[in-house]
Amino acid sequence: PLAVFLCGFSRSAAFALANARHLAGHGVRTQVYLPENGNYSPIIEHELRLYRLTGGKVVTKAKDLPKVSVDLIVTALEDELIWAQERIQPWHRAAVAWAEGLRAPILALDPPPELPVLPIRMTLVSGLPLAHPAQCGNLYLANLGIPRNLFKEVGIKYASPFGAKFVIPLHPL
Repeated sequence: PLAVFLCGFSRSAAFALANARHLAGHGVRTQVYLPENGNYSPIIEHELRLYRLTGGKVVTKAKDLPKVSVDLIVTALEDELIWAQERIQPWHRAAVAWAEGLRAPILALDPPPELPVLPIRMTLVSGLPLAHPAQCGNLYLANLGIPRNLFKEVGIKYASPFGAKFVIPLHPL
């Protein structure tokens, strides 16, 4: 299988790079689209360095994205605060145009709680999710392993809903 990760410059892009690394470690062919930016954040630099160690491909221009069939598209193009400004950028519009031309299912990682620009089938969120529109597809919550004592320290009474699972559905089954 081939999974393509469309990354912007936000925290969710760092999550996408980590996910690409994990999938590559399980034998999935991965490719990352990360637009050129002379100054990535330290967390993106770190995750990018780790991802490159898998031998996975990184492209900085949408024209270099695969022309062959793709099994999964993971989008992490938008920051929850500046998503509107990102959507008008040429790098964002080119990635969206590429994805629209494919039939692959699209998974969004921690997108802003706004109408998506792509037909999202599934959304994976971390922490406590914001209200997402129905167009974000089925909503899943990832267990990031936040220690119970951290919730206690900030005065939140918390009981984990995960049990032995690391992802749980938040949509009606």
